[in-house]
Amino acid sequence: MKNKILCLLVLIIFLTGCSVNADITIADDMKISENVSIAFDNSLAENYHSPGQYASDFLDYYNSAISLKNYNYKIEEGSVKTSVNFDKKSKNICDNINYSLFSQYLYKNINCIEEDGYFIVKSEGNQLISIPQSKKKFNVENVVLNVKLPISAIENNADDINGNIYTWNFDENTNSDKSIYLKISKKSLEENKVTYEKKEQTSKTIKNVVSILVVLVILIIICIGANTLYKKYKENKLEY
Repeated sequence: MKNKILCLLVLIIFLTGCSVNADITIADDMKISENVSIAFDNSLAENYHSPGQYASDFLDYYNSAISLKNYNYKIEEGSVKTSVNFDKKSKNICDNINYSLFSQYLYKNINCIEEDGYFIVKSEGNQLISIPQSKKKFNVENVVLNVKLPISAIENNADDINGNIYTWNFDENTNSDKSIYLKISKKSLEENKVTYEKKEQTSKTIKNVVSILVVLVILIIICIGANTLYKKYKENKLEY
């Protein structure tokens, strides 16, 4: 029990005044990459040897959970702010979202389900960024969530859309009932994947043909050069 309380206190201290930027990218081949950056002001680590050490000491408490969720992380120390950058690769959209290490700190849950040929991503409950600090497990000042798709979403309630990048912004003034909703056509994703793989195969074939042609040209040049040298050698030999 004492260890749980200690971990909770550590989490509160570590995340005080932090900003979070989360990027989830679904590539053309439907592989998923997740990058989460948690940044804090270096002044929080003034009693430590360095801001990097400050972050490292607290991350040690959560190393088993980080490893269990298959995240890698690195600490980047700047002159004003230091960030802890987490990354993870997945092959399934819903596995990535449903087993995220970080979504529980933004909502009670962010769920992904497959329904009637669609991937549906939606939050459950009220967002947790703007609740009173006394009720928080942590104190993050703002969160930016970006979801990048290889196609356009069927439906969404994003704050900003830039091409196929859907962005939700949260801070301490965000309405408590703000939600996340994203509906993606599974068929369109699979069709896009097939098109991508065909392009990749065509590109690979062209590269192989070009490589063969380059080798042939080099061999022809070598043969011509060798033949020319041999003729000169014969001519010189005859002169003697």
